[in-house]
Amino acid sequence: MVALNGEIRLDILKVALVTILEDAVGFAPFIFEDQAGPRPKKGNYGTIKIITPFIMEGQDSETVAAAGSSVVITTQGQRELTISAQIFRENALQKMALLQTKIQSRHFREKARFVASKRGQSFSFIDALSIQDLSALLNSNYEQRAQMDIRIRVVSSLSENIETIGQVGLDGSIKDVANQIKGPGKLIISDH
Repeated sequence: MVALNGEIRLDILKVALVTILEDAVGFAPFIFEDQAGPRPKKGNYGTIKIITPFIMEGQDSETVAAAGSSVVITTQGQRELTISAQIFRENALQKMALLQTKIQSRHFREKARFVASKRGQSFSFIDALSIQDLSALLNSNYEQRAQMDIRIRVVSSLSENIETIGQVGLDGSIKDVANQIKGPGKLIISDH
């Protein structure tokens, strides 16, 4: 039997990221770019897009635990995602710089881990990369826009319960190398 006890759920991950980033910058909404819908009419807003999903970090580890005739093999590995965050409108660069600083803060990282865990997804922020000024004209008006890539790490794991044979018994005659019977014999192999 295979159990995904640490499945990476993008739906939960996205909700947790939105909650964490909205709290960090002090405004809402933060929306995923793949969502349909109009832009907010006024005020700051942000977008998030996963740009590199599930890059394997190192080798997955495997642990084996035995109990009676049952063996549980757990495979666990870290996956890295890079998300692109953008902030639009008033003071976009300053707000993004504040977010960049917060991501480096131990307190922010611990709080983010707690919020994610409460929502059923385990991940942590790795770092925030350089901020880009993407301000441009929009409908003949100048709009401020700041962009930054953020790396996060999630853990993927699964457990496999493998049934084993608890004991094997062999009963018969013992023979020497010349195939001569030397007498009765019994051999028992057990996991106890």
